[in-house]
Amino acid sequence: MSANQSAHAGDDRARPLGRRRPTTGTNVLTIIEKLEELVTNAKRVPLSGKAMVDEDEFLALVDQLRVLYPEELNQAKLLANAHNTVISATQAEADKIIEAARREAARMTEETEIVRLSREQAEAIIAEAEQQAEELLNGADEYAAKMLNGLDDELSRLIAQIKRGVSKLEHSREARLQRHQPQADPDQRAV
Repeated sequence: MSANQSAHAGDDRARPLGRRRPTTGTNVLTIIEKLEELVTNAKRVPLSGKAMVDEDEFLALVDQLRVLYPEELNQAKLLANAHNTVISATQAEADKIIEAARREAARMTEETEIVRLSREQAEAIIAEAEQQAEELLNGADEYAAKMLNGLDDELSRLIAQIKRGVSKLEHSREARLQRHQPQADPDQRAV
């Protein structure tokens, strides 16, 4: 049982997952901003550095994160698939350029009076085509790597924020439970 599950184990209220679906246009960052706002605007517990957060509102936002997080992962998969499509298209274009250069080189070398010149031109065309193909592939790889690294950084940041939010909720819940535990009456201890 996780720490989050054990924190809710004694709660008499059953909390259905996903009770509030995110609204259109909502993303993980928006929900995290709402969580931060909820904690920032929460009533402070004097001398403790703690804040009392509306548990239902906090858990509703966490439920929305649970719904959106897989969607954001799907977007990452779509981006990776788009990267593969760009690479495939770029490779196909590079192959066409090289094949066209080879055909042109073959055509030019068939003419006997300009064989030497044709070979030089053909080699230059092939070299240029290969250079263009390499540049296209490098550009596509750099773009895809930049996008995937940015997405990886963003997902790592979001996961860290979610973990901090869950930790704050657990600390708040523990503090609330400790305040509500009955204290022994001093007269009864004197027995």
